[in-house]
Amino acid sequence: MKYRCFLPVLLILITGCNKEILKSQTEKNSLLGTWVKLDRLSAGSIKVFTKQDTFKKYAFGYSFMKNNKLTVRVKLACGKPPIYQNTEGTYQLSGKSLHLSYKVSGRPNEFDLLIKKLNPDTLILEY
Repeated sequence: MKYRCFLPVLLILITGCNKEILKSQTEKNSLLGTWVKLDRLSAGSIKVFTKQDTFKKYAFGYSFMKNNKLTVRVKLACGKPPIYQNTEGTYQLSGKSLHLSYKVSGRPNEFDLLIKKLNPDTLILEY
């Protein structure tokens, strides 16, 4: 009698844990989150980003959220210190292609980017 109850409970525990493991692995390699540009590693059309908890005060970055919502931290003006502001937009991910759409000072900006590398800590984009 004990074993009839034990087997279904064991199956539930095993399948429940496997789903959580798979979910956590896919989230770690996900585009979702806040990415801050590393100027010292970026050159030409290749831009390197690191995953952070929040945007840095004086750095460009993207925050990719669920439902294809996007926040972009853009530089509005040069100066000491430079002026940065967040703006809202959308993104579409298709394989390694990334389409961004947002406005800066009322002007539309649209970019098609290529994801060269994506891991838990690094995002490399080709513009």
